[in-house]
Amino acid sequence: MLYIKLLHGRADPNQDMQIKGNEGPTLGPYECIEGIYTSWIKLIKPDGSCDMLKYFGDMVLYNGVYYGQWQVFIQYKIIID
Repeated sequence: MLYIKLLHGRADPNQDMQIKGNEGPTLGPYECIEGIYTSWIKLIKPDGSCDMLKYFGDMVLYNGVYYGQWQVFIQYKIIID
């Protein structure tokens, strides 16, 4: 499963970011993460439904916060018998 972590957040998209912004949420799990031009990030869930993240300039807007950095990762589940 895929997860997306939002980083370097700020409430005002015009804020001078000489310091590190706020760490945001980790969203997921997702089956697929798809970019749609430079407008949307489509997050496809295991059940086929989707979440959407909107780009605002060069940032991703989520829940009223603008994030300048994001990362996608896989979380493994280790089973020890």
